[in-house]
Amino acid sequence: MEKIDTTKEVLASNRPISANKFFSALDECGYTFPISSTRNPAAKLWLDRGMQLAYGFNHEQAIAAFEMALLADPQCLMAHWGLAYCNGVNYNMFILDSNTMMRCEKHVAATVALLQDTAFHATPLERSLCNAIALRSLGNAYPGKDLDASQALIEASNLKYAERMRELYEECKLNAHLAPGTLMADVATLAVEAIMQVRPWKMWPRDAKGAHCTPLADTLYAQEVLEANFAKYSPHPGLAHFYVHLMELAPRNLVRKASAQADLLRHLYPCCGHLTHMPSHIDVQIGNYAAAIECNRKAIKQDEDMETLTAVGRSTFYHGYRLHNHHMLVYSAMLAGQFQPAFSYAEAANNITPVDFFELYIDYLEPQMADVWHVLIRFGHWQELVERAIDFDTSKCLVTYATALYAKALALTALGRLEDAEIMQQRFEEARNNVPHTRVAHLVPSHRSLEVASAMLRGEFLYRKAVISMPASREDWLPEHLQNMYHAFDALCEAASLEKQLPYDEPPGWMQPVRHAIGALALEQAQQLEGLSVMKHDLALLMQRAEDAYRQDLEVNINNIWALLGLNNVLMARQSQDPAMVATLACDIQDVAERLRVARMSADDQTAAMQHSCFCAGQLSSAACCCEP
Repeated sequence: MEKIDTTKEVLASNRPISANKFFSALDECGYTFPISSTRNPAAKLWLDRGMQLAYGFNHEQAIAAFEMALLADPQCLMAHWGLAYCNGVNYNMFILDSNTMMRCEKHVAATVALLQDTAFHATPLERSLCNAIALRSLGNAYPGKDLDASQALIEASNLKYAERMRELYEECKLNAHLAPGTLMADVATLAVEAIMQVRPWKMWPRDAKGAHCTPLADTLYAQEVLEANFAKYSPHPGLAHFYVHLMELAPRNLVRKASAQADLLRHLYPCCGHLTHMPSHIDVQIGNYAAAIECNRKAIKQDEDMETLTAVGRSTFYHGYRLHNHHMLVYSAMLAGQFQPAFSYAEAANNITPVDFFELYIDYLEPQMADVWHVLIRFGHWQELVERAIDFDTSKCLVTYATALYAKALALTALGRLEDAEIMQQRFEEARNNVPHTRVAHLVPSHRSLEVASAMLRGEFLYRKAVISMPASREDWLPEHLQNMYHAFDALCEAASLEKQLPYDEPPGWMQPVRHAIGALALEQAQQLEGLSVMKHDLALLMQRAEDAYRQDLEVNINNIWALLGLNNVLMARQSQDPAMVATLACDIQDVAERLRVARMSADDQTAAMQHSCFCAGQLSSAACCCEP
């Protein structure tokens, strides 16, 4: 097949000639969108590129591709459709400003004008898609600045659009000639996307405690549509992308169903960084943290290359996806026990956003600046946290400031400097209360994440006070001396409950599982009670609390090294405390030990050698392994 030169359109659009290298590389992925009745080969090619980019949520570059289709053929109907589509809402953009809506309206009007021309030829599918996308154009009726009114209109249009796209999909199923070749996969993708847009990130409802409820009929329909099209049309960037997004929120026993489609995205679309990143949404849920780190590394590099070639990248909506790659890599590295990538990518994320763009979208971008503080907490860099300068504008970076104070208070608590910790805790609470409810890390309001921090810090502080208040001699310990200790665990359990109630997000809205601290501190205290007959009941309670914390965490964060280490410690302690349990525990110990061995292979040396599931523990032992590494 003769290669089509698209340099002319790139130059005519005032883009650097190097941009043609980026766009041309899209052709190697094998995806086509063979819908348009245009006879211009370059226009057809630009449509293929535009849809691949749109399926990869790179809407700015998709818009560029559709615009270049119009440069090649000013009468290209589906280029106008693509521009209306990309200027509409999407799975991560729930509302539009007036200018974006007017651009959508402009291109919808262009499709209407072309279709009204009796001399213009369009296929039935093209006409149906253009009529459907017109339902999302609100034109002069769109208030824009009135967010509530705008949201209501968009939600109503989303319902109409979803209903029409569902009807179109069913029509094409009954009449295969309407969507010949691979077009059925595109109709299926667009129909599922429209359905998911009605309830973005809420396709699998949960109750107030975070437990899954009965699946929605629309959810099961979307799953059925996608799975029915895999056999004929996979690999397909849209089918795979939306299947991962649909199934990542499913009950955990269903999430793994998306692994095969995730693996396709991992390798097939090297110019679409977001698609390369998407497997990590499944990886982290099935315990494949190393793979999550690697695909985000690749995605970050791909997007850097895109910016270099196209001179577009850091002042667009897509830049949020680039930051998301860093965020997911940081979280994956934290669970894998890899400090260096977690820390370096957290710091890098704070240096790649232009100041004016950051301030324009501060409510959405600023919360991710806090990642570096979470990394230092995760790996127990207490002294570094105490000394680390707060060298950013605390009047603007409100979430990061509150998180920094939380981290410093936690570090001071772990180091036993309780008077200083209490002062820092008060400063944290003041800062936390200054965080506006508009500040969000993707789907999770930051004020809710900081509620977890508040309860967590309260629990850690109470624990240290309880330890200090115990009689100096263990022989004098009585059950009543542990009451303050139990108050500390009550606060930590409150933090775990608040963490579980956060809206679903990937990575989660709270970066370090609270149960790691609960398990570590409960086990630490239980080991202090060994040999004290009067404390036998409390020993059993604390051991059970630790074991429950680790087992519950491993149901959510599968095979993470921290909980595996903690559970291994619990099982070994139980075996030591009761030799009669050796045979009963043997299989469990062997299983957990093997999983821990594998997890240690991916962890860094410090984490692989640690003795506790959280660096907040260890102060009661001579090893003092929660001190600065």
